[in-house]
This record gives sequence, structure tokens and C-alpha cells, in this order.
Amino acid sequence: MRAHGLKDNDALQAHFNRRLLRILTRHGKRMVGWDEILHPDLPKSVVVQSWRSSKLTALAAQEGHPALSSGGYYLDRLLPAGPMYRTDPIDPVGYGFSQADWAQMEQTPFKVFFSKEAWVVDDGLRLTPAGQERVLGGEAVMWTELVTPEMIDGRVWPRAAAIAERLWSPAATMDVADMYRRLIVVDGELALFGLRQHANQARMLERLEAEPDPAVARFVSLVEPVKNGAHWKLLRSGFQAPVTQQFNTLADVAAPDSLAAHRLEARVRAFLAGPSADSPATEALKAELRTWRDDHRAFAAAAERAASTAFSSYRTV
Repeated sequence: MRAHGLKDNDALQAHFNRRLLRILTRHGKRMVGWDEILHPDLPKSVVVQSWRSSKLTALAAQEGHPALSSGGYYLDRLLPAGPMYRTDPIDPVGYGFSQADWAQMEQTPFKVFFSKEAWVVDDGLRLTPAGQERVLGGEAVMWTELVTPEMIDGRVWPRAAAIAERLWSPAATMDVADMYRRLIVVDGELALFGLRQHANQARMLERLEAEPDPAVARFVSLVEPVKNGAHWKLLRSGFQAPVTQQFNTLADVAAPDSLAAHRLEARVRAFLAGPSADSPATEALKAELRTWRDDHRAFAAAAERAASTAFSSYRTV
């Protein structure tokens, strides 16, 4: 740093990136780096990929860099498809902390892991048409600290299909209810491609109880794991290792997005739009609600038989 007159670590990283860029250019490669590399001295040909907030995607594009957005599409955060579908890569406030979120974060021990400058979005930031053109798109991300091989299909699909449509669609395409109508169909087709999210889920459920009650399976179809890493024991411990994570609870079996709940929501909306007391659809809806009501006793009995089916870190939808 003394030899090159570099005043701080940011300048050192920029110096390193310029050297690396020359090597990659000689080999006909294009350089892409996470948003930490964004620096006034970074050559404009370098693609900046933002993982912390949409603000950094916008700032990179504003400063003349091609940009990619990843922050709103982390599948391992276990968000349902809806919020990710509403996050467009060119929206400067699409993903990140609001000022209110940051005020809450500052009251927790985890504030040391975040930078206000990088994570808090700027409501006044706007991209010019030229800046929007520099946003190349986005990437769905799946880290695997909290999955086993038989969980991976269910953690990636079908939500990745919703993200793909988001990235291939105009920013104004935001009909989440219609997206779920089609995502439910896609979910049923995925097995044709060899994906095993439902088969593996059934197998995991059988391991929790040798002869699982159908009420337990129906219950699992209606709940989701808690979001934003809250099921990660290492996070809950404040990163005080060693922490053992066992993947043998209902929260591990449950899908990140309850499509059964979305099916019910669509049926209820249809009923409210044109209710008919004696229609087959109304009778089927009533029968389903009665089944879920009566499942409570069976589920409670199953929880008594197997501790792993007891309530843990999942939420009802």
C-alpha cells in the first residue's frame, strides 16, 4: 500500500481489481464482482453484482457499470415467491432495509454484520433510462447451509420459476395472484423433468413417524418455515459455534411457499366474487375447511406420539 500510495483497504481492493481485470481481459473474459468492489477507480467495464441492496444495483448502473441484482432473489432466505416476484432488478428500493427496518436492526446484536450505507435503500434514488439499460438482469441464489440433498429440489423449485418469469418480464408485470395460479400448474409439471420435491418431502415426513397420519401431511402443506434464516440455529445463537443443526423437524419438511394455502385463497376469492350456496365449488370448499378443522385433534395426537412433529420453527400461512 505504501509503494502504490494506497490510503485504505478500499483503495487496495480497487488496485487489486484493476490488476485482475487486465489478466482476465487478456484471456477474453469479462470481470464480474460482488458489490463490495464498487469504487470510483473501478473500470466501467466491470460488472457489479449486488447482493446487499437494490440501492447498490442502482448506484453501480448510475456510475456507468453493467449491473446484476441478486439481493432480492436469495432462495435460502425461504421467502415465498410473491415478494421475490414483486422485486424488479431496476427498482432502486426493491430490496434492502427501510429506515424503520434499520432502526430495529440497530437494537440487535446482529447490527455488526450490516452496514447502513450498503443495506438501507434510498427512497429518493431513481435510475435514468440509460441507467436502467445497464442493469443486465438478476440471479437466483441458493446457499446450502440449511439443506440436505433430498431438500434441495423443494428449496429451489418452484420458486425459481417465479424468479425466472420476473427477470424475463416487464417491470410493470406484477400480478402476484395470477403468477401463483400459473406457478401451481408449473409445480405439478416439475416431476416430469425428474424433480423430486414432493416425493422427497413425503419420505422425510415418513421418517418423522413410521405411519404418518394424513392430518400431519395436510398440516405440513399449509405451513412454511420461518424466514430470513431464523431457522438457522447458528444465527439464533449469535454465531456462537459449535452449533448442531438437525434436519428432522416439520420446519425442514415444509415447503418455503405453501401452494395449498394459495389454492385455498384463490377458491375463497372466487367464492366471494360470486357466491352460490349450493354450487359444487362451494360445497367442496366447505368440505375442505371442515377437514382442516377436524384435523386438529389428529395432529395433536400425532405430536404426542412423535416429538419431531411438535410445533417448532414454522409459521402458518
